Amino acid sequence: MIRSLTIKYVINLCLGVMLTASAHAAIAPRHANMQDLQSMVDFVGQYQKLAETLDSIDFKNTTVHFNGKCTAVFERKDNSIFNFKGPVPPLEFKHSNCALEYERRPTAS
Repeated sequence: MIRSLTIKYVINLCLGVMLTASAHAAIAPRHANMQDLQSMVDFVGQYQKLAETLDSIDFKNTTVHFNGKCTAVFERKDNSIFNFKGPVPPLEFKHSNCALEYERRPTAS
C-alpha cells in the first residue's frame, strides 16, 4: 500500500515538473515565426539553383516556390508523444517536386 502511494507520488511529481518545464520553455509565436522564416531562407541559400530561380516563400503553407512550377515543402515534426505545450520544433525540409541543384554534366577528359 505504501509502495503504491510512493510510486503514484513520484509519477505525479515527475509529470508536474515536465509540465512546468515545458510551459517555461515555450517561446512566443513571433519568435517561432522568425525562426521558421530564417530556416526557409537559410535553406534557399544552400542551393544555387533554388536561390537563383526563387519565386516566393509561402510562409503560411511552409513552402518555397522556385523555377516556375517547383516547390520545396517543409514540415514540423511532432514535439511530444504526450502533446504537451512546449518549445516549437524547427521546420525541416520534407520534399521537393524538382531538383534543388543544377545537374552537373561530366567533363570531357
